[in-house]
Amino acid sequence: MFTKILMNKFILIFKIIYDLHIIFIYYLIFKKRKNSFIYLSDRFGQTISTLNNLYNLKENNYLKNYRIFIIKYNSNLYNNYLIKKYKKYFIFINISSFLIFDKFFNIKNNTELKNIFHHEYSIINLNKKTSIPVKFSKIEKEKFKKFMKLFPKDNNGIICFSLKDKDYYLDKYFYNDKNWPEHYFGDINKYVKAIEYFIKNKFIVVRVGKITTNQINIESNYYFDYSKSEYQSDVYDILIAGNCNFFFSNGTGYDRLGEIFKKPIFHCGIRNYLSIHNYFPDQIWLPYNYYSENIKKKSYF
Repeated sequence: MFTKILMNKFILIFKIIYDLHIIFIYYLIFKKRKNSFIYLSDRFGQTISTLNNLYNLKENNYLKNYRIFIIKYNSNLYNNYLIKKYKKYFIFINISSFLIFDKFFNIKNNTELKNIFHHEYSIINLNKKTSIPVKFSKIEKEKFKKFMKLFPKDNNGIICFSLKDKDYYLDKYFYNDKNWPEHYFGDINKYVKAIEYFIKNKFIVVRVGKITTNQINIESNYYFDYSKSEYQSDVYDILIAGNCNFFFSNGTGYDRLGEIFKKPIFHCGIRNYLSIHNYFPDQIWLPYNYYSENIKKKSYF
């Protein structure tokens, strides 16, 4: 038992030394320019927003004097295909853990960058002025064409249907011991009428997600449970998002891909006011419940 504890401590110390070594080398290489170290969250949605917002700032010349280092923890929650697409804009550094804190490196520059981030987004919406950062190659476009052969040709487009599933949190997240309230999650059976409405209007409804438990029985060529299919992969996650018409979601993180590809997002629930991302223009938020001043009581849509 003692030997195991000692070994774990040794591994931990080694990881810290390794991470400091890697980051310090990059710091020395680019020390003549303003540097800023940005940590990617282990949450998929926050990672997407960080990359997209930095790209928007960069394209609008707000980061002209900055060399941005993206610190990427080796986590299976990242979409590595998407990270690869962003490597042409930023420098990615793989680290073994989240044990390195930015107070060791250019805290002043990081603070300046954060100020630019929030101030400019409150004045102008840079998302409207920038191009789409993720471009698809001919091979990738052909790959998506083959995927579309699964569906009727007379379709009106794709709707990415994404619901937060409690089992995903229990399986994947390091903070899965939290007592998450039920309204954070969605039961797909409550959305059958919405899905049937889209199908009636010849939209392909693609249910996305890595782990989904509740299933629905819809016999239609316009409905596809991608989450349970052989197609599920980092590549198709992005190809489907980039080619869909809009996102229908209750705040899963996957829907934030709409920010990158400038697709409309319909949020069918608001967990709390912090979940309302007002920097992206093309989205509608519908709360589960609301309080009506007119009738003086709680109601719902």
